[in-house]
Amino acid sequence: MTSCKTALSTIPMIAFMLVSTPVLGDEINCQGKFGKVKLDGNVVIAAPCTLNGTTVDGNIKIFAGGSLVAIGAVIDGSIKADTADFIDLQNTEVDGNVDLKEMVGDISYIRDSTIDGHVKLKKNRSRLRLLRNYIDNNLQADENSGGVVISDNVIDGNLQCKKNSPEPEGGNNMVSGKMKDQCSGLQAATESGGSGNDGGTGSTGGSGSGGGTGTTGGSETPPFEVNVGAGGGGLSGPLLIVFLLVVGLPRLLRRRRDRQYKSYQRASHAIF
Repeated sequence: MTSCKTALSTIPMIAFMLVSTPVLGDEINCQGKFGKVKLDGNVVIAAPCTLNGTTVDGNIKIFAGGSLVAIGAVIDGSIKADTADFIDLQNTEVDGNVDLKEMVGDISYIRDSTIDGHVKLKKNRSRLRLLRNYIDNNLQADENSGGVVISDNVIDGNLQCKKNSPEPEGGNNMVSGKMKDQCSGLQAATESGGSGNDGGTGSTGGSGSGGGTGTTGGSETPPFEVNVGAGGGGLSGPLLIVFLLVVGLPRLLRRRRDRQYKSYQRASHAIF
């Protein structure tokens, strides 16, 4: 009888542990949607995945058949996609790099986000839209065939584009380094204009560019559309400065503070 009572008394404790245990592990398979939780480990994606306010303490890898929509997420690592469908980063902070290679979906976005590393786009058939981001390193686009738009970004490094067909479009970027090759003619932030809209969302028909994805119709817009740019025009010089002060600078300071705190934690663990 005593052993039976002991066994029964442990059931609520086991149930509590199962409910309260955070999502953790060396590798987490995302198939569906995560909300405002912390994922402790690397995330692998081979199906549609949504991270809405999610924190990932690791890297994200996206494979064939996978797609990622990240809204207000924090990625304490890098994002790497190879032959995946699409990616849509909105108001997301990435502590590392973003590498997109041979994407095959209709269109991919990186917008209103902070990337603390580099951004590399290579041999993508998808249309790529990089709008209103802060990138703390280089942005490089090479051999893409779906079309690339780079507008209203702050790039604390070089902007280089090679062998893209069609050539990249856009403007109104603030680049601390050099604008090279096909991107050398992109309009600088000191000039008026810019093409900072979100790339004609909701339109029908394909773009007519080479290396199409083989899809029909105009379902180019990933879910959870957020249109920050109004009415077809980009952010002008003064508005871009306001955007940086209100959005970009606080994000940068927060990310640097977080990195300092993590360094402190690692040093503390090493001592004790």
